[in-house]
Amino acid sequence: MADFRLMADEQPEVAVTLAFRAIESRLRFVLKLRAPRLVGTDAATARQLAHLAVEHGIIDRGIADAINGLGKLRDLAVHGGRDGIDKAKTLEFLLLADAVLTALDLDV
Repeated sequence: MADFRLMADEQPEVAVTLAFRAIESRLRFVLKLRAPRLVGTDAATARQLAHLAVEHGIIDRGIADAINGLGKLRDLAVHGGRDGIDKAKTLEFLLLADAVLTALDLDV
């Protein structure tokens, strides 16, 4: 996340997108590790993956809600243009994303 924080001022949309991709990637890894017979995870979105992880008892609803909320913020950052996100909001997003990644690590 430290590298993403360096981007927060000049490229906030990129920092948010990369952080959210890291969550999606980690969630996909955790699902494959904990539910190896589960199919369809390669094309699933982070929100879909979070739902599957809750259904299979891999993460709790609170983590899934956090992922869903971060997904909505990511959409606003990416599709809202430069006015949609500033450095402070980006840094807050990155802090929350880091907490979700830590929680996913604990579930491995």
